[in-house]
Amino acid sequence: MKKFKVLYLLFALFIGMFYSGKTFAQEARAFKFFPKVVKQGDYVTTVYQPSVGSGGVTAVVYLFKDFKWEGHDLPLTKTDSGYVSKFLIPEGTALMSYRYWIADSVDVGGRIPYSFMVHDKSGKSIAPGGSTEWGLFRYQGYDSRLMPIVSKSSAIELRTLIQLWIAKDFNNVEIRRHLFFDIARVLKSYIKVPKVDTGLRQAGDAILNLPDVNEKEMITVEKVYGRILHKQQLADSVKKLIIAKYPDGLRNRLLGIDSIYLERNLENKVKMLETFLLHYPPSKYPFDDYIDPSTGDPGYFYSVYNGVVTYLFTQKQFDKMKVLISDGPYQSLNFDYLHFVDYPYRATTPPITKDEQLDISTFIINNLMERAVSKDLKFSGRGYFSSLEWKRVLIEDNKWSIAYHAGLLYANGKYNESLKYADMIKAFLGYGDIKFNDLYAHLLDHDHKGVEAKSFMLGVIKADKSDPELISLFKGYYVKEHKTDKGFDQYYGTLSPASQTEELHERLKKSLIHIPAAAFNLKNLKGEDVNLENQKGKIVILDFWASWCYPCKQAMPGMQILVKKYKPDTAVQFYFISTLEYSQNYKKLVTDFITAQQYDFNVLYDDTDPNTGKMGLAYGKYAKLLNFNGIPQKIIIDQHGFVRWIAGGYDGDLVALTKEVDYVISLIQQEK
Repeated sequence: MKKFKVLYLLFALFIGMFYSGKTFAQEARAFKFFPKVVKQGDYVTTVYQPSVGSGGVTAVVYLFKDFKWEGHDLPLTKTDSGYVSKFLIPEGTALMSYRYWIADSVDVGGRIPYSFMVHDKSGKSIAPGGSTEWGLFRYQGYDSRLMPIVSKSSAIELRTLIQLWIAKDFNNVEIRRHLFFDIARVLKSYIKVPKVDTGLRQAGDAILNLPDVNEKEMITVEKVYGRILHKQQLADSVKKLIIAKYPDGLRNRLLGIDSIYLERNLENKVKMLETFLLHYPPSKYPFDDYIDPSTGDPGYFYSVYNGVVTYLFTQKQFDKMKVLISDGPYQSLNFDYLHFVDYPYRATTPPITKDEQLDISTFIINNLMERAVSKDLKFSGRGYFSSLEWKRVLIEDNKWSIAYHAGLLYANGKYNESLKYADMIKAFLGYGDIKFNDLYAHLLDHDHKGVEAKSFMLGVIKADKSDPELISLFKGYYVKEHKTDKGFDQYYGTLSPASQTEELHERLKKSLIHIPAAAFNLKNLKGEDVNLENQKGKIVILDFWASWCYPCKQAMPGMQILVKKYKPDTAVQFYFISTLEYSQNYKKLVTDFITAQQYDFNVLYDDTDPNTGKMGLAYGKYAKLLNFNGIPQKIIIDQHGFVRWIAGGYDGDLVALTKEVDYVISLIQQEK
């Protein structure tokens, strides 16, 4: 077999570090395995002793087998020495890695993962690919993520990957043919000298000359030549060889995807994709081959797929859209849910009805649930995850979509279904999401689970992740128990940790500024003038927003609480300045929204900026004065006409927002 001298010269310094056959996984005290030399065809026994946690332990063993990862649920027996497993190592296995779940916590080891290389049947050599993959699966690659079967602390440097692990296998073409794309990508990124191109070219040619080379291996060589070495003429010559040898193969299908991508007429693009899928149905020709970067063009494919599905959505061709979603790759379902269920109702005028929204949401979530239990690996999208773990992974991947769907079901009176999905994701969200907390509390209350509801709400409030509606519901429980609302505010105040409150107050004190406010004279919804100059002696809170701005509107329930609280105090005034509107019908959009939400707001319309010809004169003054851009923006001006505090954006925490604004107002009121 031909030697690649250039690469070996670069690796020579490290070849002496050749792997001795010992495994480093034994360093992990919580995890032990026997025998020390693990061979294909033999049983391996593992013992795991969790260091923390008291919940039940479940496990998954991952095999790097036949140059691909696959997961298997692992039966465990609890003994005095720990959780014991016994597993028969199949032929073709080069690497094994274990993943343990203690209740909802996962343990995959630390700097050294719960992993080890497997020897061939003779026990004398590491099975083919074990050394290279031992490095690759611990390298934080181009997407800055490691496989979840190892921890971040186990990551190795690119230099170590190449010089210690890839160097061992590179000269073996039988190994290289399976891992060529990943090997070439890391080599080219680390070694910049031109001779490496020559070495990789020779390595690729050796694969092409194998008597049993298959189409995917040839395509991988083409990708390396074109995408990694940037030798397009060379890549094109390989492409011609592939098409000649496989006239109706994957390479030809990829050309079909390319032609659809280049079509600019959306109606034609839809027809072209329909024709393509008739010739190459996903059941026989899975999408996985198109989105694997070593063989396909994922960017082109997703552009085609997402573009066509989006066009069908805009044309309300929902039946065709559903067919594509149903057959489409698992990786696209998150995009589909966001763009066809969630985002439409962030628009000022939603493009679909509430019934259509619920229908599409139900369809996508049902499709997700089918994939969670499907035995078809291509349809499910579970890749190397074991069947039991895949359900957990799928929910983690799509928890926000499932939470949104639970909210839609609740809004449509489907309480039992809503609670089913809410229960499904509660452990994945904890108390972290304010909207979900409110939904789950109300679901428990509706289901007459008062003890659970109160306990949950206590946890939410202590975590400082509540919203006004949850607090109102919690207050109702207090009144029911005490027959009065007296003492509730004091009781509620004791639930928030004092350290958190003190930390918040200190942060807000440090955030105060002292800048002269910019003058404005704007009209409100009634056509009356509001001049900032006339507000001297009052604390003024400005909220810049727009009818099209989703986060602006999401923050308004918190602002409504403050408006209501300070309404009796004429020395505190709130003004909601509608700005940056681009619709000619913006006044109707604004008034319709305020009326529909029943907000007690004093809304002002911003003026046109003569420099731009667009709405935003007052906004522009403050943006320049305070060096910000974008909305929402909340500004507090003191009694003397100075800007004292500013907050931009909205992170979804209504309680935090109201606490911040309320405390800053109180600070200014206390000043002499």
